[in-house]
Amino acid sequence: MLLPCGCASIVMSSVGRAFVDMYGKRGNVEDAEAVFEELPKRNPVTWNSIIGGGYAAQGNADLVLVLFKEMTGGGMKPNYATLVSIISACSRGGRAKEGFELFTTMKERFGIEPSTERYACVVDSLREGGDGGEGIRAY
Repeated sequence: MLLPCGCASIVMSSVGRAFVDMYGKRGNVEDAEAVFEELPKRNPVTWNSIIGGGYAAQGNADLVLVLFKEMTGGGMKPNYATLVSIISACSRGGRAKEGFELFTTMKERFGIEPSTERYACVVDSLREGGDGGEGIRAY
């Protein structure tokens, strides 16, 4: 069956995103990344699949931060899920400083207000990173 003009890329993005998410959640981030690289169009949902479902779920903060820089450098604006995934990955991946910096600048940079969930991620990040709570007291 032929799809109307423009529908093929939407279908491919949706199916591709589902595969990225599935592979990431199963711990197969190499296949998740391979599918992500083949997507015809990327949007915040597809980026969240590779960031949150792929590398953040595995605690790979270094690659999460690289992908986030690529995402925002290409003009894509992160959303609530993106920031929670990145802050959580920083918490699990020993990058407390970067997670806290993102948290303290997210309203200014992206217009997203801190929420209870983000505060919890930051507290975990600082605790895991050995900050001793200095960042929270300063904030």
